[in-house]
Amino acid sequence: TLVGLTDGLRPLVSLAIAGLLLAALARAALRGPTLPAALAWAGIAILPLVNRNYQSFYDMRYLGFLLPLSFVALAAWLAPPTAAAADSQGRSAPGGPMAWLAPSGRPAGLGSGRLPSLLLVALVGYSLLSVAAYYQREAAAGRSNEPMIAAADRLALELAPVGPAAARGAAEPAAPEAPEQIFIDKAMRPIKLEGGGDPVRAFGQLLRLRDTPSQVSDLDELRWFLQNDDRSRYWILAADDTASALLGEGFALRSLQQADGWQLLLRQPSPSR
Repeated sequence: TLVGLTDGLRPLVSLAIAGLLLAALARAALRGPTLPAALAWAGIAILPLVNRNYQSFYDMRYLGFLLPLSFVALAAWLAPPTAAAADSQGRSAPGGPMAWLAPSGRPAGLGSGRLPSLLLVALVGYSLLSVAAYYQREAAAGRSNEPMIAAADRLALELAPVGPAAARGAAEPAAPEAPEQIFIDKAMRPIKLEGGGDPVRAFGQLLRLRDTPSQVSDLDELRWFLQNDDRSRYWILAADDTASALLGEGFALRSLQQADGWQLLLRQPSPSR
C-alpha cells in the first residue's frame, strides 16, 4: 500500500534529503551565494537562545524556516552553467532568471544534464506521496475530525449570501433577513479531538477559511445574548454541558448536530420581531 511504501522509504529518503540540503548550504557558505547560507546558519545558532523549547538540531518543527533558504542554496548549486557567468565588474551575464544564483566567476556546478530534473522529481514526488499516505493513514484511523468539518460546511452554506431574494428576482424587494450570529463555546477547549488540536481554535479557523465570522463566548455571555436579543438567529457550537444548561433553562434551542462532546444548536428569531 501507499502507507507501507512511504513508511519503508522514509528513513532513507529523509537522510538523503537532509544530506543534500545541508551539502547545498555548506557549499553556499564556501562558494556563494552566501546570503541564504548566512541566514540559515545564523538561524540555527540563535534559535536555542530565543526558544527555550528548542532541544535538538533535528526537530523539524523548529527547523522549517530553513527549507526555503536550503532550496535557494540547492538551486544555486544546480543552476545551469549557461546562467553562471559574471563579468569582471560583478554584473551577471545574460542567462535567465537563475543567473544571480551562481557564484561570481564560477560555473554553477551540478547544473548540466538531467540531474536537476531527477532531483526535483524525487523531492516533490516523495513529498506528495508522503502527504497522501499520511491522509490515508489518519482517515483509516478515524482521525479526520469530520463532524467539525461537516458543521463548518453547514454553517457556511446556511449563511451564504445567496438566499430567497435570488430566486424571487430583482423586481421583487427582498424581505429583511434576520441578523446571524455564530458562537463558539469556550467550554469546548478540554474536548479531545480525534485529529488533535484545540476545538475552539479549530472551529474558528474552519469558519474563517469559509469566510464565516464567529465569536468565542462562555455560558454567561450566551445566556445574556439569548435573553436580550430575540431578533437574531443564533448558531451555537456548544459543549454538551453548556447545551444541557441552556436547554434546561427553557431557551428555544434546537440541536441540529451532535458529536462526541459538543453540539450544534440553533435559535430562530422571535416571530414578533
